[in-house]
Amino acid sequence: MIPDGGTAPYTFAWSNAAVTEDLANLAAGQFDVLVTDANSCTASLSVTLTEPAAAVSATSVVTDVNCFGGSDGGIELTPAGGTSPYTFLWSNAAVTEDITGVLAGSYTVTITDDNGCTLVVDDSIAQPTAIELSLDVTGVDCFGNSDANVNSAVSGGTPTYTYLWSDSSTNANIVGLGDGTYSLTVTDQNQCTVTQSVTVAFPPPIGFDVAVNDASCFGLEDGFVQLDAFGGTGDITATWAGGEYPANNFSGIAPGNYTLILTDDNGCDTSFTFDIVEPLATSIDVLPIDTLRIGLVDTLETTVVTNPGSVSYFWEPSEGLSCDNCPSTEVEVYWDTRYIVTLDNNGCLATDTVWVYVNSDHILYIPNAFSPNGDGRNDVLYVYAEGVKRIVWSVFDRWGESVFTSTDINTGWDGTMKGKILPPGVFVIDVYIEFLDLTSERHNQSILLLR
Repeated sequence: MIPDGGTAPYTFAWSNAAVTEDLANLAAGQFDVLVTDANSCTASLSVTLTEPAAAVSATSVVTDVNCFGGSDGGIELTPAGGTSPYTFLWSNAAVTEDITGVLAGSYTVTITDDNGCTLVVDDSIAQPTAIELSLDVTGVDCFGNSDANVNSAVSGGTPTYTYLWSDSSTNANIVGLGDGTYSLTVTDQNQCTVTQSVTVAFPPPIGFDVAVNDASCFGLEDGFVQLDAFGGTGDITATWAGGEYPANNFSGIAPGNYTLILTDDNGCDTSFTFDIVEPLATSIDVLPIDTLRIGLVDTLETTVVTNPGSVSYFWEPSEGLSCDNCPSTEVEVYWDTRYIVTLDNNGCLATDTVWVYVNSDHILYIPNAFSPNGDGRNDVLYVYAEGVKRIVWSVFDRWGESVFTSTDINTGWDGTMKGKILPPGVFVIDVYIEFLDLTSERHNQSILLLR
């Protein structure tokens, strides 16, 4: 207050017991003051302080964010009380009455009226949880099929949901799919969306490399299959369609037509058919021969049935044969002999047996006369024999004197002795002979030399 008149200084006596000239920080109400000057002259004054009808207040309407992470939230503020106009200061530095286009979170606003009176208001803008989408692929089993399924699982956001697949399907799940990439967009009630893709990839086809090995010989069950299977899923099992052999058994296979089924861990299968072939039956037959005479030669001949490839022969025993590894061979034996011939055709064996019979009667002929007169007929005396291994023969005159000796059956006596022509007469021939069959004979007889 400002005193005027009288004689200063002044003293003051307020109804609230204050003695200062001025009062501050007062509530509304009536205040009386008695002012006294230096001359004790007084004056009084009554002052009434008023206040606004109501304190500063505010109501707010919160608009939550529609989609997780969105920025479309807002707070609409309506101030009241106090003394307008008002000013505003938000915690995000906004100075407008309302805030819009903001993220979810907590916000504080300080409202100040024209009198400087303030009000602090706290509000929170909420948001839904994020839409969670997972895709699960099932039914991916065999290459080339179109039976895969993709199942979706959705949570969060604001139910309910709508679905839109890249193949235009609007179901939560899609079925009967082949290889490819499929995407799904899920939209919730607030039109918030999430999109996810998944790839349907079927396993590779079951493949195989196979080498079929035929039976090595006629009648053998030694065919086998060399199999390298690959692709598919997991382990591959090979089973015989006809149940002829255990699974995954590929050896000791008899000739025939077979189908192998290859199955992986998903039950996917493929098959192939093949033949195990057996070669012709290898055979050999030795043609029989006539009975041999000692010292004569014959031929053992064979007829054979073979398959392409290597062919070899083996005769046993080899004694008496000109060739023990030929299909045919000359034979000269001196006693009955059993021969076995073996034919080897690519490791397949065939045998035959033949007996060679020998006539053991010895052929020996000693003439009883000859005429060495130079007429070209019977001029030389020979000893005739077959199957001779060794011979010694001599001619003696009637006095026992040797006139000729030979160890060669092909050398004969011409009726001379030391180059001298002997007269006609009776001579004695002595023959010792060893035959090829290891027997021996000795013969002597008279011969007549004629002129």
